[in-house]
Amino acid sequence: MLFDDSPRVKEAFITLADHCIRCRTCMAMDAEGVNLDLPCEDADRLNEAFKQARRTAAV
Repeated sequence: MLFDDSPRVKEAFITLADHCIRCRTCMAMDAEGVNLDLPCEDADRLNEAFKQARRTAAV
């Protein structure tokens, strides 16, 4: 199992994943289709929320 099955953790993961597949910055690719891994403040914030949800669920 990659992470706790709690509703809060699931919601945080889905929110992060949904953002990353819809965000032009997160999905930016070069001419060969390689993701450019550009910095995205929203993705960083959502990733931190996901990590916090995982830490909280682990306690």
